[in-house]
Amino acid sequence: MWLEWLRSLGRKLGLSYQRIFALLGIVLFGGVLYYAGPGAWQRVLVADIGYLFIAFMACVLLTASSATRWGLITNAVARKRVCSYLHYFYYFVIGRVSGLFVSRSLGDFAVRPLALRAANPLSTRRMIYALFLDKLFDLLVLGALLIPSILYILRWLPLSGYVLLAFFVFLGLSLFWWRYDKFLKAILGWVSQNRPRLSPRNEKIGQWLDFLAKGENWVSSGVVMRAYLITLIRFVLLTLQFYLVSVALRLPFSFWEFWGAIPLVQLGLLVAITPGALGILDIGWLGVLTLLGGAEADCNSFVVGQRVFVFVFTVVMGLATSLWMLLLSNNSANNCETGQV
Repeated sequence: MWLEWLRSLGRKLGLSYQRIFALLGIVLFGGVLYYAGPGAWQRVLVADIGYLFIAFMACVLLTASSATRWGLITNAVARKRVCSYLHYFYYFVIGRVSGLFVSRSLGDFAVRPLALRAANPLSTRRMIYALFLDKLFDLLVLGALLIPSILYILRWLPLSGYVLLAFFVFLGLSLFWWRYDKFLKAILGWVSQNRPRLSPRNEKIGQWLDFLAKGENWVSSGVVMRAYLITLIRFVLLTLQFYLVSVALRLPFSFWEFWGAIPLVQLGLLVAITPGALGILDIGWLGVLTLLGGAEADCNSFVVGQRVFVFVFTVVMGLATSLWMLLLSNNSANNCETGQV
C-alpha cells in the first residue's frame, strides 16, 4: 500500500524512487536531530578519543570478519580461490561505503558483487547463491534471538534469562549448521513434491531448485561451521562497537543492553530503504534504548553519536583501503617493469 503511495507521489513530483527514499531518510533523520536538540551534539564533540579509536578497531575487525565469511563461502561455492581475502575486504568495504549513500541492501547485493565480478570471473547464479548463504547466517541468528530480544527489551525477561536463551539459540543453530545438508535434503524433498503447486509457471524458481538439488553445489559442513563461528564473532564485535561508542560518549548503557537490543535493531535494516538506513535505524535505536529505560538525553546522544562515528569509521576504512590497494597495484606494476618477481 505505502509503496503504491510512494510511486504515485514520485510520479506527481517527477522524482525517482531513489530520490524519494533519500528525501524520506533526510526528513526522518532531521526529525531525530530536532528531537535530540543541541545537547546531543555537545556530547559528540567532547567524546573520548581513546575509546573512539578502540571502537574504530572493533569496526575494522567486524568488517574483516564479514569479508572473511563472504570470501570463505564464495570460494566454497565457486570450488576455487576466486581472489585473496584482502580483495574480498576491499570489495566489502566498497559495498559498505556505497551503502552510506544508497540503501544498505543495494550496497550488499549490487555494488559488492559487481565489484567482485568486475575483476574475477564468476557465474551470476553462484555469486547470488554465495550472497544468499552469507546473509542467511546473520538472518538465522538474529531471527532466532528476536523473540528473546523483545522480551528482554520490554523487561518481561531478566538479563540472565536472555543470556541463557541466547546460549541455547547458539547451540541449536550450531547443531543445525553441522547437519544442514540433512535439513536441506528434507526441505528440497518437500518442495519437489509440491513444486507444481508452488511454482506452476515460474521457470526461474524451478531452475534454482534444480541448482540447489545438486549436491555438488552444497557447501561442506566444515566451511559452514567456520562461517557460523565467524557469525558469532561478528555478533560480539557488533555489540562491542556500539558499546564502545556509548562509552566514548560517557553514557551509562551496559554491554549486555546492547547485546539484547541488537537483534531487533539489526533486523530493522530489512526495511531500511533509505540511503544508509538514514532515519529508520536512528528511530529504531531511539525506541529500543528508551524501552530499556535510558534517559532521554542519553538516548538522543547515542543515536546522534553512533550515526556520526559509524559514518566516519566507514569512510576512513574506505579511503585507507583504497589507498592501500592503489599502493599495492603500483608496487606490482613497478615490479613488472623492472623484471622483479
